[in-house]
Amino acid sequence: MHPPLEESPLVRVIGDWVDVDPEPGTLDVAQRLGQWLSVHDTIRLHAWQQAGATAPAARRPRLDTAALAQEAQRLRATLAQAITAHDPGAPTAPAPRGARMTTPPVADPAEADGLYALYHQRHLELQRQMDLRLDAWRGHLRQLLVQRGPAQASLARLDALMEDALRVRVQRVLAWLPGLLDKRFAHWRRSATDPTGALINPGWLAAYAHEWRTALLAELDWRLQATDGLLAALCEPNEQTT
Repeated sequence: MHPPLEESPLVRVIGDWVDVDPEPGTLDVAQRLGQWLSVHDTIRLHAWQQAGATAPAARRPRLDTAALAQEAQRLRATLAQAITAHDPGAPTAPAPRGARMTTPPVADPAEADGLYALYHQRHLELQRQMDLRLDAWRGHLRQLLVQRGPAQASLARLDALMEDALRVRVQRVLAWLPGLLDKRFAHWRRSATDPTGALINPGWLAAYAHEWRTALLAELDWRLQATDGLLAALCEPNEQTT
């Protein structure tokens, strides 16, 4: 399950960009979650709760949790590298693995439509990469949990249920982010010139590139929190294998 969006670094990153009226603080997490779930979702969750974790647990070989943690770190680093290695607005080839993003050149705001399209397209490409890699990783961790015992298997089922129940809401949030960054591009583009059209902010594109990169890294961090939780559960001692 994802953590509440309002508690994530992603919201802190974009909090200065949009004006959002805070929701009343009278609802706790369970009440707010109840507003997001359909009747069908509620029935499925009730069935999960009634089933519990009563199946007998077979003895399983001990997991190499250190190797799993390293795999998780490699996945995070690979996806972060995809974000930071190359700026779509820079006229250079992608940087070698491990290099940081190239600073974009001074760009003419009047001729920036093509740059805007490059950033938007790259954001969508990166989101597809994160979807593919993290969906596979999440499914793999759930399979490992099922093998660990009845309590862990129950947690894996709950994660699958909640992922399905919140899928539409999560997709809506993630689809909103590229549009928000499009507006930030327009903001920085306007800031580049004075009313006469004279360039007054030559670093406008670099400022936007920094926001674009920071927002994507925060999005990656938010996406990873669900799998980080499953990994933490896998790393807990299992009484059936000790």
